[in-house]
Amino acid sequence: YHPSNGEAFCYGKQDFIDACLTELDPVLNEYDHNDGIRQHSKVPWKDLTELASEEKSIGYPSWQDSIDYRSVMAWVLNDQPMDLRTEVAWHLIYELLVGSPTAPVTKAIVDLNLGDDLITFFEHSLQQWVIAVGVSGVSTQEKVEIARKAIVGKLQNIVNNGFDEIAVTAALNKLEFKFRDQSGKDMPRGVQTFEELLGHWNYDRDPLMPLKYGKAFMDLKAEVEQPFGQDFLLQLLTRRMFDSKHSTYLDLYPDKNYALQWEQMEIQWLNSLDQYITVEQGAQMLEETDDLKRVQAVDDSEDALALIPHVQVSDLGKELYAPPTNIFLDLFDSGITTLEHELVFTNGIAYVDFAIDISNMDFDDIVLLPLFCRLLREAGTKTSSEVQIQYEVDKSSGGISIYPIIEEVVQADSDGNYVVPDGKHLVSKIVVSGSCVAANSCLPMFNLFRKMLWESDVQNKIKAHDLLEEMIDDMEDDIQTNGHLYTTTRIASRYSITGFIREQWQGLTQLFQMRRALEQAKSDFSELSLRLIKMQDAMVRGNRNGMTLAVTGDRAVLKDLKGAVELFMKDVLPLATQVERFPDFAQVEHPWIAKGMHRMEAELSHENSNQAIIVPTRVNHVGKGGLLYDIGERIVGADTVVTSFLGGYYLYDQLRFNLGALHAWAVLDSDSGVLIYQSDRDPNILQTLKVYEEGATWLWKQIQDGELPIEAKSSIVGTIGRMDATVMRPNLIGIESIKRYLKQETPEMRQRWRDQIIGATTDDFMSMVERLGSWGQPSVCVVTSTEVYDTIDPLDLNMTHCSFAGFEC
Repeated sequence: YHPSNGEAFCYGKQDFIDACLTELDPVLNEYDHNDGIRQHSKVPWKDLTELASEEKSIGYPSWQDSIDYRSVMAWVLNDQPMDLRTEVAWHLIYELLVGSPTAPVTKAIVDLNLGDDLITFFEHSLQQWVIAVGVSGVSTQEKVEIARKAIVGKLQNIVNNGFDEIAVTAALNKLEFKFRDQSGKDMPRGVQTFEELLGHWNYDRDPLMPLKYGKAFMDLKAEVEQPFGQDFLLQLLTRRMFDSKHSTYLDLYPDKNYALQWEQMEIQWLNSLDQYITVEQGAQMLEETDDLKRVQAVDDSEDALALIPHVQVSDLGKELYAPPTNIFLDLFDSGITTLEHELVFTNGIAYVDFAIDISNMDFDDIVLLPLFCRLLREAGTKTSSEVQIQYEVDKSSGGISIYPIIEEVVQADSDGNYVVPDGKHLVSKIVVSGSCVAANSCLPMFNLFRKMLWESDVQNKIKAHDLLEEMIDDMEDDIQTNGHLYTTTRIASRYSITGFIREQWQGLTQLFQMRRALEQAKSDFSELSLRLIKMQDAMVRGNRNGMTLAVTGDRAVLKDLKGAVELFMKDVLPLATQVERFPDFAQVEHPWIAKGMHRMEAELSHENSNQAIIVPTRVNHVGKGGLLYDIGERIVGADTVVTSFLGGYYLYDQLRFNLGALHAWAVLDSDSGVLIYQSDRDPNILQTLKVYEEGATWLWKQIQDGELPIEAKSSIVGTIGRMDATVMRPNLIGIESIKRYLKQETPEMRQRWRDQIIGATTDDFMSMVERLGSWGQPSVCVVTSTEVYDTIDPLDLNMTHCSFAGFEC
């Protein structure tokens, strides 16, 4: 760990860059440059002549009867540095091979029904790049070989005949968005840029090279669009993949005995430990382990913590930042409310979010909304197949997504502070989000919006069947690896109607519903089909006052976009057949409330408040939640600081470092007044719940002397960081703005919330101590295995179990 072997990165406006370099200068000047350190860690090139192709078939641990065979093929793409043209070409080749549902390798697996999931991997952050493709969910070992031959056959066909020209046009458009998009991934844009540079910088190549991808891509695009323009792509594909002598073919088969065999080997190794180390060495290891545990258990002193550079509360911006927003209540006399957000620079891309009211849907049908939205997006229309629709999406947009949202209208006291709402005033929408090049592709994207919402064939039986199987398979895998998502939604469903609805869409209830829907689709699709067409009819006939459009871009983009928006509202969107306007749901009760509350109360009446979701797993996900605030009670921004302190410091320290969980945190839902503690991949259950119980006492000890510790002040910084995290991401600005507008959440309320966060005091922390001491109606939900559940004594924890493999709890 020496500056000679490190990289320093500053990102932002010039004055920030100058300040960053000023901070770095005295630190780096304490060291002398030592090129030997850098050279010592240099990664050598792997000579591909020494890397022969190999085939392997090995077992993988499976904790249930499984028919999930898997096959993967991987190719090393280079044994020396590539120029920009070649690097960008591999991005294009990967997109053409597997980048969309219509890509040849993807389509071959789907059309032949060889598996339920395509495996794709493109490693381009290492010195030597790798592409891998394969399939999982194959039913037999024989079909594994068929799947492999199908993939190789597609590669051979491409080498001989080239890529489909329509597919090339669509892939070029997608990559253009990738290199122009300013949104970033799930991280700040500056962090993403740094990550992109490291792929070259770590290997002593020009770190600015990835910043030139956009120009290199446009040059390659011009080349590919010429006659015989694919030649360079096909040469790379032939030499480095199809004719490669440096590939790996790996088949995996499920083995229920795998884990047991390894456990037995581990026991044997431990029993013969004296063959590897002496008694004295073993005693020394135990002593060192105890020393490390003691060090970990002792808190760092204030003086020691003060030596660590960190952002001070005084460094935080006091004013809430929000991009300039113009609100047009009846743009072009369309009846549609439009929110316009002007940013400094979006590189020619417009970001569009269109929300349409679905409160006129029957509550009994809304559990089908995840399937319904997938059908809108992927089922095709009566005149255009799903493949044709996907080509249009790839050709004219940066991608289109469709999803439902449910939010509570904000309620406030006389001083403008948030209060816990009564749960009767909701916002329910289906949102279509997409991005387009403002100069030429937004009108085609708006046409796709109309096709998907108004013309999609939601009665497509084959597609509904395939989607249900896919969604069930994905959720079965997800609940085993991301069980914390399901425990959190399950707990939240007990305390508010919005939590109950979200659990129906995203939680265990959704998995059960999809299984029932699949059985229904197999036996009598007409009933399921009727429900889906009723949902579509309710959505499209709604009055236009239930529609909201958000557009985001720089000044030039918004100017270019204006004509497409006008045509969308005047000519593209069909006229609404529902004359009656949607009411203001801040003033009247939402129509889902009566039936939803009845259903919620009925389910809670026969469920234990403590529940175990049984899945085949070797770890646990442990959640506990309860009411901290009653309806109408004030909730302030400082309360989220305390939650951050409890989760990021106390739970993280106790559960991750001391008890071995992968992660732990706390979440405060300001809409319901519910606090939830959650752990991820946790070896314990009862010990974790004990840590949860002791949270109030621990918190009191930290602030009993009337001063906020350094970690608590850092929680103020972290809370503001999360509040500001999405404010500069163009692809999220629109949907967040729609939510705030519909929830009637004002900038003044959000500014007051920010002020309360920055001004958090020991009194705020002490108030939370008192609330935690009287946690209302607490409940526990864990994802665990049968073996662990059977060891829990009912006297220690009264809990019922629910198998994820059934149709209901």
